[in-house]
Amino acid sequence: VDCPGAADCDVLSVDQLAPVPRTTVCTAIYGGPAVARVKGTLRGEPVDAQFSLEDGCEIARWERNRELLGAPQM
Repeated sequence: VDCPGAADCDVLSVDQLAPVPRTTVCTAIYGGPAVARVKGTLRGEPVDAQFSLEDGCEIARWERNRELLGAPQM
């Protein structure tokens, strides 16, 4: 995983990139068609994460990782 800045990498964790658990109740808010994928290794841990804006949980997840993902492109 390449980060745009060294400080951004310091705050990233594999748990932060993990998908929203399937049992989580999320608001039915559609944030747009943007999608992103992060694949590689982070501190020796494999990462293969997909991001979208399909509901409130995914929007919040994108925002938590905005330093890595950037603003959604619509």
